[in-house]
Amino acid sequence: MNFLHLSADVAQRIGKRLELASARRKIGSIHVRSNDFSSAIQSLHAALEIASEINARQEQAECHRALAEAHKAAGEYHHALDHFEKYVEHHRAAFDEESDRRLKTIEIIHEVENARKDAEIYQLRNVALQQEIEERKKAQAALERLATQDALTGLANRRHFLELAARTIEQARRYQRPLSIVMMDVDHFKQINDTFGHNTGDQVLVSVAQCMLTVLRKVDILGRYGGDEFVILLPETTQEGARRLTERLRQVVSQQSIIAGGVSLPISLSIGLTSNIQQPDLALDELLQRADRALYYSKQAGRDRVTAYEDR
Repeated sequence: MNFLHLSADVAQRIGKRLELASARRKIGSIHVRSNDFSSAIQSLHAALEIASEINARQEQAECHRALAEAHKAAGEYHHALDHFEKYVEHHRAAFDEESDRRLKTIEIIHEVENARKDAEIYQLRNVALQQEIEERKKAQAALERLATQDALTGLANRRHFLELAARTIEQARRYQRPLSIVMMDVDHFKQINDTFGHNTGDQVLVSVAQCMLTVLRKVDILGRYGGDEFVILLPETTQEGARRLTERLRQVVSQQSIIAGGVSLPISLSIGLTSNIQQPDLALDELLQRADRALYYSKQAGRDRVTAYEDR
């Protein structure tokens, strides 16, 4: 709590209004956990007012979500429902505007740390120290990328995808919202590797990843699950919506080709999907297993197709 108050003070002093709203929201959430609902709602409304002033839609959405939880915990279900509806409205509107929410807390920490380091550099006037600090910042950024990104495709790696997916699925379960999981792999990828080499195989994976990014929404979570296997989490998406999106994705990928050894290599995907519509409380592991089984049925049925687990 003391740290959040300090972060709020720093954000206000340097004019970081978005970070100030975020800090106030987190202070309110701590009050909720302490059952101090009056203080919680006061802090959350202050955060919402700041977010509204700067038109930060994603932060407004998070404030409404926190207010919904606070009113629910306080037994004020009418207010909780009102704020949840506003949360859904703002969350949808923010799909094309939101940046990476995972870094917001880190950004505040970096602002405090950078201010301290900049003051030390100014006082010491030590060029060597300044160079060391810059090198450490670069190393830290590199480590963060290594920890979250697949080195070949630039997509979320398996570990980071599972972290993001677990949070999204828990949120969907809490508010009974639809979502779908998609698993896919490149048809005959081993044959491509064995015949044309791993460099060509890498080209195929990069091409497939780039194609998928042109089709998916910003809110969708795409990751490389391992080898030639990719996985996608589609929030606010029913099974039928997932089927339409993945069919389009399959068609876009099939229009691509890689030239290797003077030969144009066609690329196709086998795709399996499932959704939480019939069982909203399904855990991430079970959803992944169902999507994987649906992927197996696509392969057994001749590849280059989309299969839903529920239709197998």
